[in-house]
Amino acid sequence: MKGYVWGACIVAIIAWLLPVMPDLRLGDEEYLHPNAIGFATATATLMAMHLAHKNKAWRWPAFWLALTLIRTISKTSIIAFFVAMLFYLFKDRALTRATRIKIAVAGAVILVSLSGLLIAYFNAYAESTNPETLTGRTIIWATSGEIALEKPIFGHGFYSFHYAVPLFGVFQAAHAHNELLQQFFTLGIVGVVLVVGLYWVFFQQIRRAPKSSIKTLAAELLVFALVRASPTPSATTSPTPSGSWPCSPSSWPPSPSTPSPSLPSPMPPRRRPRVTRLTQKSHTPPRTKFT
Repeated sequence: MKGYVWGACIVAIIAWLLPVMPDLRLGDEEYLHPNAIGFATATATLMAMHLAHKNKAWRWPAFWLALTLIRTISKTSIIAFFVAMLFYLFKDRALTRATRIKIAVAGAVILVSLSGLLIAYFNAYAESTNPETLTGRTIIWATSGEIALEKPIFGHGFYSFHYAVPLFGVFQAAHAHNELLQQFFTLGIVGVVLVVGLYWVFFQQIRRAPKSSIKTLAAELLVFALVRASPTPSATTSPTPSGSWPCSPSSWPPSPSTPSPSLPSPMPPRRRPRVTRLTQKSHTPPRTKFT
């Protein structure tokens, strides 16, 4: 977990060093998309806040990652992050009122510091007719659903969206911008059932897990994944749901309050019973002398 947070911090530093995109977002259209940066920084922020329970120094990476997340203006990741944060603030009983106030103040500072940039972006966003906007995505959804119905059982196959869906003007959609629709297009009804089942398994694992900070973090990540999956699928067309890889408590180290099951010690090798070789003399009955 610590390695993932530090890796996300390095990605954030690289993103800030790149030239700003034409739409004022952070990242690069080809090599480091703002949505990919937003996903990495959002999940890493949740993990850093979890680590801050034991070491307050992790609050600074959490602040840096949250700032980078807002700067990417990755709308779906930001919305999913705020929903997961609300869940965290209400669910985690270990947080004091002072800690909650500090988190709210830090969020307000980030929003105020980027308010001018956010206003300029959303003004341009509202006037745009780009298919990547929310209004344009409805066209992508309708076209994707129509083509997906041509092969409803097993879908069109992996990485087929880029080739099966026509251009939207000069824009080439890489995916359906919706998790279930993307899986239906790629793997058909079979894929949709598998994805829903996978989310259900994660939910059941989290529900049955003993109460701990790890369980709360896993629940936060599941909430984040579900909210983000509505308008945006995973980065690839794989059947794994977006952001669901860290949701299962089995993928995390055990909580200190929960003893980890220990393997039974191997049984010592059984020794063969020592067989005493009886000599012929011992078996020979004594001779009787006759007079």
